[in-house]
Amino acid sequence: PRTYQQRCERNRCRHELQLTAQDIQQALKNIFEAIATPLETLNNVQEPMLQQLSESINHIQRLKDATTGLLIKCDEKVLCDRRAAQQTLAELWPHIEPMNKFVHQLNSELCSEIEENRAMHQKQFEDLQQKEVRFVRVNESPERNEEFANVRKQLAKEQAKLEELERQSRDAVEARKSWEELIGSMPRGDVADALALLNGRDRKRRRWWLW
Repeated sequence: PRTYQQRCERNRCRHELQLTAQDIQQALKNIFEAIATPLETLNNVQEPMLQQLSESINHIQRLKDATTGLLIKCDEKVLCDRRAAQQTLAELWPHIEPMNKFVHQLNSELCSEIEENRAMHQKQFEDLQQKEVRFVRVNESPERNEEFANVRKQLAKEQAKLEELERQSRDAVEARKSWEELIGSMPRGDVADALALLNGRDRKRRRWWLW
C-alpha cells in the first residue's frame, strides 16, 4: 500500500483476518479436546463450538461445514477410535492451509513493521541522547533551560516507545509459536492427500485464498 487510504484498508482487512485466525485457533483447540472426551462431554461442547464457528467471517464457511461434519462423525463413532478420528481431522487441512499461509504472512509483515519502527525510534532516542550530553557538558539544568527539559521529556517518551515495541515483538513471536504448535499437531495423512488428489482439477480452476 502506498497511500494513507490503502494502508487504512490494509489494516482493516488485516484486523478482520486476525480475528478469523483467532477463531480458527480456538475452534481447533476445542476439536482436539473433544476428540479425547466421552460422548456426554462432546454433546455439551458441540453447540458452543458450532455457534463460535457460525460467528466467523463468511470466507471460512467451508471450514465451518467441514468441522460440523467432523463433529457428526465423531459423535457417531463415540470417539472410540482415536486413529480414525485423527484421520477425519486430516480432512480439515485443505481448508486450514490458506489461513496458515495468511498467519505466516501477517506475522512476517508485523515483525517487519515493528523492526522499522524500532530502528526509527532508536535513532531518535540516540539523537536526543547526544543533545542531552551537550547540555550536560555546558552545565545546563533542565529546571533553568526549557529546551533541555523538553529533550529529557522526549527521551522518556522514546524510551517508553522502544519498550512497547519490544513487547510487541515478543508477543508476535509467541503468537506465531502458539499457532505453529497447533498447526504442527494436525494430522495430514492419507485423507488430506486423497482430498488434494480428488480436488486437484478444481483447485487449478478456482483457488481458495483468503487474501
